[in-house]
Amino acid sequence: MNYKNIYLKKDNRWELFENPTTEDLKMRYISIAEDVNIAEGVSIAKDVSIAEDVSIAEGVSIAEYVSIAKGVSIAEDVSIAEGVSIAEGVSIAKDVSIAKDVSIAEDVNIAEGVSIAKDVSIAEDVNIAEGVSIAEDVSIAEYVSIAEDVSIAKGVSIAEYVSIAKGVSIAEYVSIAEYVSIAESVSIAEDVNIAKSVSIAEYVSIAKGVSIAEGVSIAKGVSIAEDVNIAKGVSIAKDVSIAEYVSIAEYVSIAEYVSIAEGVSIAKGVSIAEDVSIAKGVSIKLSPLSIINGYRYNSYSYWDYKKKEGKIGLGCFDRTVKEWDVDFDNNIQAFPLGSKERELRLFVFETHKKHLELTKPDFKLLKGETKC
Repeated sequence: MNYKNIYLKKDNRWELFENPTTEDLKMRYISIAEDVNIAEGVSIAKDVSIAEDVSIAEGVSIAEYVSIAKGVSIAEDVSIAEGVSIAEGVSIAKDVSIAKDVSIAEDVNIAEGVSIAKDVSIAEDVNIAEGVSIAEDVSIAEYVSIAEDVSIAKGVSIAEYVSIAKGVSIAEYVSIAEYVSIAESVSIAEDVNIAKSVSIAEYVSIAKGVSIAEGVSIAKGVSIAEDVNIAKGVSIAKDVSIAEYVSIAEYVSIAEYVSIAEGVSIAKGVSIAEDVSIAKGVSIKLSPLSIINGYRYNSYSYWDYKKKEGKIGLGCFDRTVKEWDVDFDNNIQAFPLGSKERELRLFVFETHKKHLELTKPDFKLLKGETKC
């Protein structure tokens, strides 16, 4: 290895060796001082101390427990091993690989394309740039800024006050703590599982244009805490399932023109607390049931939360139970009296009617009144 300008401890004092020999390097203590340039391919061994403003070039391998001081610049393709401590103000360039159990201190700048491995701890005020990949079980502390197009993997823990920018992709089992800001146009993609006991804490802001895609499952035990703001224009897509015992706390505001699409299932036992504001244009269907091909057409039934009434849909006709009871034979040409087709239609209707009887919500417990 071609070391230059290295301080070596000789006779109990440090001396600068401009071109140390192999014999010199066999000495026990090596200190690499500030402004030293460590070239590509150099291996820096365990327990070496690297002072501030050292430049570490591409391809350098930094072994475990090396201490990297403030102001050090680490170039692309550097491999940083397990147990390395990276101090405040360090700049970590594109495509650096940061291994398990590395500790990254505050004010570190992590550039595009950096791969951050499992169990890395990222301290407050770290800036994580566009295109960084953050693996599972990484702990991201408060005030970290996560830029557009960062991929945050399964099992990542995101602490309070983290700012998550537009275009960030958040994978399953991510835990999002209080005061996290989820910015405009963040996409929570198709089939993301927001799993049991995930807590979306108070003061989380879900901004305009957030898209929660088709097939997202919000599992039993998810808590949406007080003062969550679900902004105007949020789209909760078709077939989103909000499972039983999801608790939507008081003062949650669902803004006007939020679209909760057809097929959203809000299950039995969901608590929509007092003073929740469900604004103009929002449709909530409780305890829905669909019967496919029960007779000639598909059919469904549900409780309309806003109108506090049960509805049954047969074919293209969506009516209250009372309206159906008054005029069941509204399509006598297609379903003549005494025909098998009418008998099947009546059987499906009676099934939906019984389902509504058995699933009638206690509207006294569902205290959130609509404010349109």
